[in-house]
Amino acid sequence: MALLYILLTISALIFLYFKANPFKKKRTKQLSTTQADASQVPEATRQAVWDLFKRSFVNEFKGFKDFDDYLLTRSLLLFHDTTREKQLQGFIIFHIVDRVVDGRELTVVVGDFFTVTADYRRQSTPIYALLRLCIATKLKNPSREMYYFFITYSFKSYLSFSRSMGEFYPCRVRPTPPFEQRVLDLLGTESAGDWGTYNPRTCVIESLAVKQGSSTGGVEEGHLSDLARSRPRDLSTTWMWFAQQNPNFAKGDCLCVLCSIDLKNMLHGAKNSLFRALGLGSKRMTQPNKPLSFGMAETRADEVQRKEPESFMISVKDEELDDLTERLEKARWPDQLELAPDAKWSYGTDVDYMKQLTKYWANDYLDNWKMHEKRLNQFPHYKIELEDRQVHFIHVKSTKEDAIPIILLHGWPGSFYEFHKIIGPLTRPEKHGGKSDYAFHVVVPSLPGYGWSEAPLTPGYDVQKVANLMVSLMETLGYKQYVAQGGDWGHLVAAHMAIIDAQRCLAIHLNMVAVEPRSPIVKAKVAFDVIFQRWRLTAKEREWLSGVDKFLEEETGYIDIQATKPQTIGYALHDSPTGLAAWIIEKFRSWSDCNGDVATRFSKDDLLTNVMIYWLTGTVTSAARLYYESKKSGNFASPPIQVPVPAAIAVYPKEILRPPRRWVEYFYTVKRWTEMPAGGHFPALEEPDSLVADIRAFFCDDLRLHDVFTAS
Repeated sequence: MALLYILLTISALIFLYFKANPFKKKRTKQLSTTQADASQVPEATRQAVWDLFKRSFVNEFKGFKDFDDYLLTRSLLLFHDTTREKQLQGFIIFHIVDRVVDGRELTVVVGDFFTVTADYRRQSTPIYALLRLCIATKLKNPSREMYYFFITYSFKSYLSFSRSMGEFYPCRVRPTPPFEQRVLDLLGTESAGDWGTYNPRTCVIESLAVKQGSSTGGVEEGHLSDLARSRPRDLSTTWMWFAQQNPNFAKGDCLCVLCSIDLKNMLHGAKNSLFRALGLGSKRMTQPNKPLSFGMAETRADEVQRKEPESFMISVKDEELDDLTERLEKARWPDQLELAPDAKWSYGTDVDYMKQLTKYWANDYLDNWKMHEKRLNQFPHYKIELEDRQVHFIHVKSTKEDAIPIILLHGWPGSFYEFHKIIGPLTRPEKHGGKSDYAFHVVVPSLPGYGWSEAPLTPGYDVQKVANLMVSLMETLGYKQYVAQGGDWGHLVAAHMAIIDAQRCLAIHLNMVAVEPRSPIVKAKVAFDVIFQRWRLTAKEREWLSGVDKFLEEETGYIDIQATKPQTIGYALHDSPTGLAAWIIEKFRSWSDCNGDVATRFSKDDLLTNVMIYWLTGTVTSAARLYYESKKSGNFASPPIQVPVPAAIAVYPKEILRPPRRWVEYFYTVKRWTEMPAGGHFPALEEPDSLVADIRAFFCDDLRLHDVFTAS
């Protein structure tokens, strides 16, 4: 049997090598990847390209009366032009332009990027073709600077290119320099700023412009930063959306992007891409070699105008409390099977428990509501208008001026209230057994559609757009740089913030990670490990797999409902406080380290205060919609690319998802991995001391961010 495992392992490695190697010779018929004039392309291939143009892109090339003439005007790079069915799968057209600008010799690769099938795009064939072309061009003209310029007529084309580049060395984003603007002027476009979020990763995005005929309309830097945080991720045309958002700046019918080409970084990225595909790991630069700094940003004239937050107090009217009391007293109870005491929760929330809790809620808890309200208001609350909606957050600044700004991100079924036990230890560590130097400025927002943050009322508001909003919040508060911490949805929001805002979000700390391999090669490798090499897994990895099986079988009904029909479940939960409490508290019991007795981990007051936040704000439906929107957009589990900033993972033994570290490292730059002795899905409530200690250890001891800031 051992020999069989060895043979299977060797076979799998051989398969993965030849499947992943981007430089191997294709078995399918393929044209040379060197520059070729259109007249040298075989007639059959020319006809296939022409047919493909007419079939797929006729509406986008209205200015060209004859596609054949269009092709003849350019140099071609065609590749991987056949499939098993001998049909054209995809192509790129490159035009090599030599220019002298301000005495500097340039080579500009002008490209139109097209793909036909998803498999074709996943193979990253266009990127490796571009890499080979750049190498060949650079060898011929080593003294020339190189740029890549492309025009995208749809957001789908842009995403295809940028996602393919996602394997490579992280880019830096900067405002448009005058020199690059003159380069674009020569190419018949106008430069205007950086293109944010998911840039092609080996390139420096120098400029973005919109173009229409011979006239161009630019966009200013401030408007672009808004675009980077809020642009749509569906397949709608980008320029049309941009024109609607910025009518005074967007006047064109396409987007033009100019990127500088760093050959060393491209080669480094190609090596890392291959190593990761083979599961061998790679060396990555996690932080740029530059001084880091924290603190409040100084206002500059060229920055986006900031909006001032307004102080906010939680205050509930007596009529609302009276209505709630009446509903609790008139609750209709479902029947329940006759079960043993240890099995009463096996079908869902125990009826006897809910009757006792509801009685306490209607009497003791609500009779003392002013006390609970005062406890909620012990921290300074604010509201601010961002993206045309009100965002609620707590903002507690440390007395230490150079404290590290940290944003704490909750999930479902939690709320900002989850963090009430750790705000004090983080902002005033000297009063809670910590070093005075290890202080934080703490920001605790309510996610959009949770608590007192307004709910999005248009479709498509997924977890990435939540992250965009949180980036805007930290920017508006004036923090030049910051760190983030989160669990549940909060962990994914933090991951997206680190991708979107890697220059300012310096590191993240997570107490939950969900990983779902997206690469077919990685999926194949993981599946091979699980199915054929289970004996290679550690005891903890096997335990995790068993836990995942149980979670998927017994604990995911809420996901299926909230990710498919959130509005339907909303009618029941929005109208019945007992139904709402049963829906939420069952998760606190199932997902915590309470051994079946929820009272050992959470007081009734803490449980009910969390439920009250959902009830008083009427946000249970909008909170559930985050599942629907994120699943629909594909941002439901793993981040779209490896998160470039350092990450710490705190693994609590009763967390619902505890993937092995080597699987997590496909998606996160893991610098600290702590396996906690106790705790579950809600560590800020269950084990606040261990969570605070790990946050301090990572940001202050491991990364020594306070020393860096003090030195600056």
